[in-house]
Amino acid sequence: MYGTPGEDPKVCPGETNCQRFQSSAGKSHREKEQNACSPCEMLQTKLAGGQKIAVRNAGLVDAAMDIRNERLAGYPRPTWLMSTLQFRTLLIVEQIVEQQEVWLRREQGEILKAVFGGNK
Repeated sequence: MYGTPGEDPKVCPGETNCQRFQSSAGKSHREKEQNACSPCEMLQTKLAGGQKIAVRNAGLVDAAMDIRNERLAGYPRPTWLMSTLQFRTLLIVEQIVEQQEVWLRREQGEILKAVFGGNK
């Protein structure tokens, strides 16, 4: 049904590219989804709306990390060249990175204490 003959499909191609979904009985999207997707062996790999949003947000986080890396490299991007969403995401990324660095320093300190016997 998908791909080339003899190929064992493992991932849902999405409703737009799915022959089963396009030809399924039902007038509404919900009916078509129930008739085509529910019995399909690839249902577990189908992206839901929330997953699509997560993928889009991952791109936003990547952009914020790029902006952060530019700043760390000595080429800070002016805030007027960032959208409000990019700027707010950058602030959140900065907070998360700072928290991770604090946690890492604490863990390294604990490891050093364990290896070298703590305070003497």
